[in-house]
Amino acid sequence: IRVLDLAPGAGDDPIRCSLSQQPLKGPESYEAVSYVWGDANRPHNIICNWRVPMIYDNDYALMAPNKVTDNFKVTDNLHKLLRHLRSPDESRRLWIDQICINQDDEAEKGGQIRMMAEIYAGASRVVIWLALDPRPVDIEEICHDMVHFDSFRHLNHFLENTPWFRRAWTFQESVMGREAIVVYEDWTRSWDVL
Repeated sequence: IRVLDLAPGAGDDPIRCSLSQQPLKGPESYEAVSYVWGDANRPHNIICNWRVPMIYDNDYALMAPNKVTDNFKVTDNLHKLLRHLRSPDESRRLWIDQICINQDDEAEKGGQIRMMAEIYAGASRVVIWLALDPRPVDIEEICHDMVHFDSFRHLNHFLENTPWFRRAWTFQESVMGREAIVVYEDWTRSWDVL
């Protein structure tokens, strides 16, 4: 599979990443991201280095970048996700379908789709991205309502207005991994807590 190393950055710094290949059950762990694309247009550019794997008797190492592109196009939701998930001081290894699968190659897409369960199950953790809502809700208030059996008005509004909950495959992705966290705005919690 291809994995993405998201370079450190903050604020409006350009988004930089490196793509490389590794065995599905490789020695390096990765987080698989569960999200929705949103609008299929890809208006944002990111800088992406492509690294070539060198195989040495069932072990592998990565060579320096052999191709750099500063016009790798991504959707608005993915651009926000990458900005939000990157760390200011260390890289983060991710598997994200929109980047790690060649979207212009139907044969590759078909093969990768058949491997989705294995990709999510092989991840060290699934990151569930609920997006940045233009009308954010108070997720702590929703959790309080659920625990105390108060009005579920906030929860219903949240579920109806968050695209991630309207897609069948995203829920499947969340339960395939060993561990899952939910990221919404600046709120991050274990899926198990929910």
